[in-house]
Amino acid sequence: ISGIRAPFDESRFHFDKPFLRQEIIWEGPLRGRQATLLYNKFPFADYHGLLVPDIGARRPQFLEAADFAYLWELALELNERMPGFGLGYNSYGAHASVNHLHFQTFLRETPLPIEDARWDHNGGGERYPCRCLRFDDRAAAGEFIADLHRQEISYNLILASGRLYCLP
Repeated sequence: ISGIRAPFDESRFHFDKPFLRQEIIWEGPLRGRQATLLYNKFPFADYHGLLVPDIGARRPQFLEAADFAYLWELALELNERMPGFGLGYNSYGAHASVNHLHFQTFLRETPLPIEDARWDHNGGGERYPCRCLRFDDRAAAGEFIADLHRQEISYNLILASGRLYCLP
C-alpha cells in the first residue's frame, strides 16, 4: 500500500459480496443514510461490528468531509442511547484491511486505555506510547483530518464518550 487512497476494486474483497449476506446483523436507515452492520470475525472489543454506510455505493476507504460529519454525529447519538458505544476508523494505509468505506463499532463497559486521564492528550502528565491528538470540537477535528489528507498521512480514529482520538 502506498498513499492514503486507492480506487475501489470490485475484484478485491469488499463488504457487498453475496457470501457476506449471512453475516449481516442489521440493515436500514441510520441518521439519513442507508447502513449495514456486519458481524466482525476478528473483534478487538466486545460487541465489535463493522458498519458500512451505503454499502451498494462501493466507495473506497477514504473519509470525505460529509462522512466525517456523519461519523461524529452518529458516535454522539449512539453513545447517548448506549453508554459505552464507540466508533473507529482506519484510513487506507493505516491498517484498513478492506478498501470499502466502513467503520468499526464497539460497546464497552470500561473506557479504552486511550481514554485514561493519565495520558498527556487527556491533560495528564504521562506521554502516550505514540502520537495521539484529542479533539472535543468537530470543526477542529475535521480541519486536522483534511490537513492529514493534504499531506497524504494515514491515520486511525476512535470516537468515544464525545471525544475523537486521532493517531496519525
